[in-house]
Amino acid sequence: MPVSPIEDRLTTALVAFETSKKKYAGFEGQQKALDALLGDYEAALEECKSLDLSYQKLGKFFTSMGTEEQERLQKWFEQVVTYGLATVFGDGVYSFRISGPEVKANEIAIGFDVIERIGDVDYPRDPFEEMGGGVCDVLSFLLQFLMVFLLRDRINPILLIDESFKHLSVQYRPAMANLLQELTQKTPVQILLVTHEPLFTEVADVVYNFSKPDAETIVERIK
Repeated sequence: MPVSPIEDRLTTALVAFETSKKKYAGFEGQQKALDALLGDYEAALEECKSLDLSYQKLGKFFTSMGTEEQERLQKWFEQVVTYGLATVFGDGVYSFRISGPEVKANEIAIGFDVIERIGDVDYPRDPFEEMGGGVCDVLSFLLQFLMVFLLRDRINPILLIDESFKHLSVQYRPAMANLLQELTQKTPVQILLVTHEPLFTEVADVVYNFSKPDAETIVERIK
């Protein structure tokens, strides 16, 4: 039976429609990929800003001290930060090193390096460019924590952090939770953490839940 002009037009329209759908799906996939890439860049930028601020504070702190104090604290900082990185990411993976001070542009500068061990070789890494998986988050936290600890006689030893580990890979979060618990048990520093991660609330001494089902925020102590 011959195909009528109407059926022919409908068939042509359906083919065009399916072709358009496939093209749109392709664009949609590209858009999702671009959105994901943009999200990664934004996340990396957040990590860099936090770590850069921590570096600036630590640099000012070191340059304000005498030579003997600098040397003593430098070794202590390196040991404690390296211990923290090892607790989260495993022994022998990362270590922390402070270099300087040296004069740059008429200012005293302190350098900070993260060393990654691959096999038997150590590779200096730039945390701002080469390190993913949440290393910047953990490093920034450790530096902030140690600053609060050192200044505990001058300020209240309380560290407030807001979703500081949201970029930390899932497999490292249990170890991070254990590190948080260990630090608060062994030092006088209190950590106030805003988080959506249940693992961190499990190791906390006190937990408040904030919800907003309607216009009013509800605060409930659940631990």
